[in-house]
Amino acid sequence: MVKKSIFVPIFLISFILQGQDNSLSQYKGIDFFGVKVFSTIQGEMKQTGFYVPESYILGTDDEIVINIWGAVEEEYRKKIDNDGAIFIPGTGKIYIEGKSLSEAKDIIQRKILERYKNVSVSVTTGAIRRQEVFVLGEVKKPGSYIVTPMTSILEVLALAGGPKDKGSLRNIRVIKKKDVSIQEYDLYPLFISGEKTPEVQFSQGDIIFVPLVESLVGITGAVKRPAVYELKESSTIDDVIKLAGGALSNADFSRLQVERIDRERGKILIDVDPAKIESFKVENMDLIILPPLPDNLFYVVSLHGAVKRPGDYGWKRGIRVSDILKEDDFLPYALKEKAEIVRTEEDGSKKVIIVHPDKIFRGEKEYDITLSPMDKILIYSQERLEKKVTIYGQVRYPGEYVVIRGDRLSDLVKRAGGFTKYAYLPGIVFLRETIRAEKEKQVALFIKEKEEMLKKEYERTEGTYDKQLIEQARIYLEQMKDMEVKGRIPLNITDDKILFEGKSEYDIPLEDGDVIYVPVSPISVAVTGEVNLPTNIVFNKRYTLTNYIQKAGGYTKNADRKSIFIAKANGTASYDTSTIEPGDTIVVPFEVKERKRTVLKDIIQMFYQLSLGLSVY
Repeated sequence: MVKKSIFVPIFLISFILQGQDNSLSQYKGIDFFGVKVFSTIQGEMKQTGFYVPESYILGTDDEIVINIWGAVEEEYRKKIDNDGAIFIPGTGKIYIEGKSLSEAKDIIQRKILERYKNVSVSVTTGAIRRQEVFVLGEVKKPGSYIVTPMTSILEVLALAGGPKDKGSLRNIRVIKKKDVSIQEYDLYPLFISGEKTPEVQFSQGDIIFVPLVESLVGITGAVKRPAVYELKESSTIDDVIKLAGGALSNADFSRLQVERIDRERGKILIDVDPAKIESFKVENMDLIILPPLPDNLFYVVSLHGAVKRPGDYGWKRGIRVSDILKEDDFLPYALKEKAEIVRTEEDGSKKVIIVHPDKIFRGEKEYDITLSPMDKILIYSQERLEKKVTIYGQVRYPGEYVVIRGDRLSDLVKRAGGFTKYAYLPGIVFLRETIRAEKEKQVALFIKEKEEMLKKEYERTEGTYDKQLIEQARIYLEQMKDMEVKGRIPLNITDDKILFEGKSEYDIPLEDGDVIYVPVSPISVAVTGEVNLPTNIVFNKRYTLTNYIQKAGGYTKNADRKSIFIAKANGTASYDTSTIEPGDTIVVPFEVKERKRTVLKDIIQMFYQLSLGLSVY
């Protein structure tokens, strides 16, 4: 706490002690540390019923309760008058304004005992005075508030709705009217380590001023308390990590980055050497990104099929097939002459390697292949190569099932106990690996072709706006590279009779690796794309397309209203916007107004198809 003997007129408060007011858009989705505390604090202040410390300074309108017992029994409830005194019959005026409660007790007891003998005296407080204080600056509801001197600074700020995101929590000013001074308070020690709430006894006309923050740094990812923090002095990445409660055990410091706003280049991304986190200085409006380690297990190999102990095994350099697979691991019907290793290459593609377990067991070392991380050893049955499919969601017995040639979707559903009463049949998701692999190739070719087209387009484009559109298209392509391609087969099953009675084109023969998901009945319609508030809206059979768009905040200026389509729950797309059903997604595309920008339109259409898991290409 710092005290300064300087008087500040109230009408100048709005123009002084102001910090830097920057855009906070880069912190979207990240909490500002400490701000939410104020929404949980009880805002209504009580006059009585709380502890009054002995150090409390008494003032006009404070009530004093005096009890006398012994030879005389009396009780007096007296408020301190404008003269700063209380009046007790037979004793007279006792001046106690400006005295601490402890001092006042001594004075009152001494005065009464001068008059009465053989009595005991107790002095306590009754109703505490109320006074007006002002809360100004970067708070949600600035204005005047009636509080008691015992109201804490947290409670006063809570009455004003708490500081805004850009309001300081580390430089809160209390301007005392009585002694013309400014006191500064930092709330971080209280919020971070539970230190005692700053003690402030408010008086009539005091001002609480919350200035703009001077320096903000955000941190997200693998830390205990991701948030945006206010800094009071020069700080390093290590200092901010400590403010955030420390790094989590799965923090990946090798991918530590700082997102920074550069005055000349705009937003930039800096890769940080883990060895320099204690010396790397952060700047105002930085965002520290500390990603977690990947969730997937990389240094493993796995054994599958007709073996006694299938599962994952730890990988180490030099490990071979014989280290994982033993002759007595085979089930009686296992095929020993031939097995497969499915290997994931560095580019993500799959490679199948044929191995011969029987030759390995005979000691022919050239067949004992060295394994790579994530290798899968597949042991097949002598009778047939096992085909497995998975069904989950709203069936009675979800799980993995072995199927034989000729098994269809209806056979699988029957084995899984049939659909539950909550199943939403039009929304069944049927995924097939062979279709996914083919579509993945198509998408990769699409991305490659469009990247080449954009490169040529950029070289012959001069306008700034056109170049911005091309850059936006490149961003879409980069995002598409990370999207999961799904090999979905669209089905149109409105009821189970279609599946179980007679021949149906949707009663599809099953293949190895098929995955079927039966969802619950949806209750909402999603609206995405060029609307002001992409969201999910509860389905209403009376709503039209216009109603849903209005609920989503209306169209943006870039909306292509003529190309709106509906992504149906069954995985197909429709341009018929007159029929909107639960589980549908309304897609409002970006409008491309010139023919030469049709490449952007193609990219955006593909982006929506992938993001929504549609089956069309």
